[in-house]
Amino acid sequence: MKIWMGGGAALIIAGAILGLSLLNRQDEPPAPPPATQEAKSPWLIGLSLHMTTDDYGVFMSKAFQETLDAAHVEYVITDAQHRGEQQREDIERHIARRVDALVIVPTDDQLITQETNKAAAQGIPIIAVTAMPGSKVTTTILGRDRDNGFDAGKILAEKLGGQGKVMVLNTPTDLTRLRLRIEGFQDAIRSTGLQVIATKRSVSKEGCMAAVEEVLREHPDLRGIFAPFGTALIGAASDVRARGSKDIIITGIDADYEVLKLIQEGWVAATLAQYPSEHGRLAAQAALRILRGEPPMPSVEAPFQIVTQENAAALARELWKRELPGTP
Repeated sequence: MKIWMGGGAALIIAGAILGLSLLNRQDEPPAPPPATQEAKSPWLIGLSLHMTTDDYGVFMSKAFQETLDAAHVEYVITDAQHRGEQQREDIERHIARRVDALVIVPTDDQLITQETNKAAAQGIPIIAVTAMPGSKVTTTILGRDRDNGFDAGKILAEKLGGQGKVMVLNTPTDLTRLRLRIEGFQDAIRSTGLQVIATKRSVSKEGCMAAVEEVLREHPDLRGIFAPFGTALIGAASDVRARGSKDIIITGIDADYEVLKLIQEGWVAATLAQYPSEHGRLAAQAALRILRGEPPMPSVEAPFQIVTQENAAALARELWKRELPGTP
């Protein structure tokens, strides 16, 4: 049995084979393993997730579990529910459980620096699934954040003919990977006639919809939106779709299943897909490599893909094992 902790309650997972169905079991202790269970290694690996409410969190953690299940290694997973203070507490709990290695997908990498470095000082190797400057990280799973932002900006500039007002969405937290994506976007449009007239912050679909609505009231001639994470893409496209006009061009980063549907329908022009399952697998393998005494790799490159209407259906099958509606 694998223990999930999040929001102050313990949740029990019945194993990777059954997927990610969570059972609320706040007070009931885990059942003992069956006698036929294969012997586990003495290691315990922690995963501190930013959230599990999007496709990335679900599939990343599932691949992490499957990789460690295959190696017969135990793990503990926490869900910060996109709250920086919660993730600080989560990391302290991983330290208290004496994990042998800790994988972190940060919700605010600057806020958790103290806790991350405390873990590292106690000899716990840190595997970061994104850049985490200021933290003592053993291995970083690189997400090509700046380059992805640049590519999304280049596509937006091309679609708009290099002219027009655009807005940028961001999260409320100080997240390095989002900063790098936005910096890449800004580099791509610097020599064009695109003008960033607003940057709005929200992490929810509804908040991103409201942000687009607010900017459109002040700038009805808005022509483009850069949305550097999945929920922002969904929120921005949902607001534009409600207006029934495809005059506003949207590009961004992340390829949640809902994002791919919006691309297929023409509400999002393009996105840069990350591969969450690969992130989970690579992070788990990096932790195992360290614990086996092999030389750690300072960084590991993760795959990416530019997604448009031409390949959205194929990516839905590859990433999420699902068909898009209307796919032949």
